[in-house]
This record gives sequence, C-alpha cells and structure tokens, in this order.
Amino acid sequence: MTIICPKCHQARPADATVPDWQCPSCGVAYAKAQDSSGAAAAAADSRSTRPAGWVPSRTEPDRTWVKVVMALLLVTGGYLLWNQMTHRFQGLGGGQSAEDIARLASSVKEGDVVMYTTSTCPYCVQARGWLSQNGFAFTECNIETHSQCNDAMRSYRANGVPFLVVKGQQMHEGFNSEQFLNALKQ
Repeated sequence: MTIICPKCHQARPADATVPDWQCPSCGVAYAKAQDSSGAAAAAADSRSTRPAGWVPSRTEPDRTWVKVVMALLLVTGGYLLWNQMTHRFQGLGGGQSAEDIARLASSVKEGDVVMYTTSTCPYCVQARGWLSQNGFAFTECNIETHSQCNDAMRSYRANGVPFLVVKGQQMHEGFNSEQFLNALKQ
C-alpha cells in the first residue's frame, strides 16, 4: 500500500531511507500532518452553524414577509376595532339636539325598548350608559342569567349582544345611537 503525505502530497517511495513514520520529501511526521489537516478541517466545520451534510434547499423559504404581513394585519385590526368603538357611541346621535333626544326619551313607554345583554359585554355597558344618560326607559334582559331571555333572543336569530328590539324593530348590528333614534321615530 502506498502512503501519501498529507502535507506535500508526495507518494512514499519503496526505497525511502527515513523512518516509516516520516515523509522523505518534506520530513513531516505523517501522524502530525494528518492530525493538523484534520484539526483544520474540524475547525472550519465548527465555524459553520449548519449541520454536517446540509444542502441549501428551496423547501426552506424565508418567512420574514409572513411576519411583516401578520404584524400589518394585527395593527390594522387594532385600528379598525378602536375606530369602531370610538365612533359607535359618539355624539348625541344623528345630529339630534339634546332637547329633541329628551323629548323622544319622554315618549318611550315601558316595554318599547328591550336590550338583550350579557354580564361581560363591554358594548352592553356602553349602550346601557347611553340609554340611561339620555333618559330612555328600557328593559334589560341578560341572556346569561335568564333562560327566557336567551330563548327570546334565539327566536330573533340574533348573533350577538347588545341586541335591541325597539318598538318591534330589531337592531342586529349592535347598538348605534342614530339607528336607535330613527327606530323610535317610526
């Protein structure tokens, strides 16, 4: 078997006069040269963060754009929710004066307005506050604590709370002061 020097890459001749462990061309010990070249290769491999045998693949796309899109969707959703909450209850409703609303509130009889709610609904709290602040009589029906309220709301096929029935007219989109006032005028 021919021995090749790991340092100078010369083949050891059969008639070499130096010891078997030494290269006749460069004089290096085969074991040392092999260890140092192996150590250099190991050092080069240890600098890599990829596992041995790793091959770039098109099945591992860069997902940075997904994170950017998700962040934009989250910000947009937050803005839309904030915008809806701040505009849903603003103003007196429909450009009505305080006197017109007070006059309309005094004409509302017991049972004209039924508001279906839950105990944990923040929109229900806002709607209740607006109705009370403006002096409207209304009947609150909590679907969590009264099964007959839950059954009645289901019969209307309502999807969420607050759900109002104003003089028999259903407000399916939650509470909106302008729609509420228009429903009372009819």
